[in-house]
Amino acid sequence: MKYLAILSFLFLTSHLFAQDTLHFRSGNVLPAKILKVSQKTVLYKKHSNMNGPEYEVSRNKIIKVVYQNGETDYFTGVPSIVAENPRNKPDKLEGFGKNIININYMDWLFKKMTFSYERILGEKGMVGVKGSFSGGFGADRYTPSNTIWGSELEFHIYPSGQNRFTYYLSPMMTFGEARFRENRSYQSDQGYWVTHYEDVIKKYYGFYLGHGIRFSPTKHFDTSFMFALGVRRDYLHTPTRVNALIQANVGYRF
Repeated sequence: MKYLAILSFLFLTSHLFAQDTLHFRSGNVLPAKILKVSQKTVLYKKHSNMNGPEYEVSRNKIIKVVYQNGETDYFTGVPSIVAENPRNKPDKLEGFGKNIININYMDWLFKKMTFSYERILGEKGMVGVKGSFSGGFGADRYTPSNTIWGSELEFHIYPSGQNRFTYYLSPMMTFGEARFRENRSYQSDQGYWVTHYEDVIKKYYGFYLGHGIRFSPTKHFDTSFMFALGVRRDYLHTPTRVNALIQANVGYRF
């Protein structure tokens, strides 16, 4: 009877102090009673409060579980600390604004101001439609043409969607009205040649294909640069010619 009492005491105390153990990736160790292990979470009760509430924790936060019988389960999921690191997230614009208002400051060199509005389409933002309007504010006799007014219609294609730093392809069309300085030479009655300069107003249109880079360092600040090459025709009796366009935009995104 004496030995039976001792064995009974040892059996009861071993069950009293037996416990499971949670080993967290943070280094903490928690005595617990494991209730359920699923594919994503572990359900347990604290050993210090077995009559208390049940707790649920992501398996990504746990290295291993050591059960009271000595068996061990290891979890090889990605640690939550690493998963939540911003450096491991793709450089996407979360909740990006689909409206962009820009001014092309490069046009100031050509004595005109250009304002534009672009609307980004779709959930992934892989397509944009942009309209621009230009107005000239001065004439320069050293420039072959001076814009009176002009407009551009662009279709932007973003192969990788909307990122903080992204490339886009832009087929575009331009049209407007410009002032040209033309030379007219004639022979005077005295027999020598006279050159007369005349300002002529002509309408124009053109078709281009551009390649651009957009950079949005913050949620609302937007910059972009584009180079386009195409053809332009100036009315009347003027041959079609190869022409290039450059845009350097800064604007507001919302």
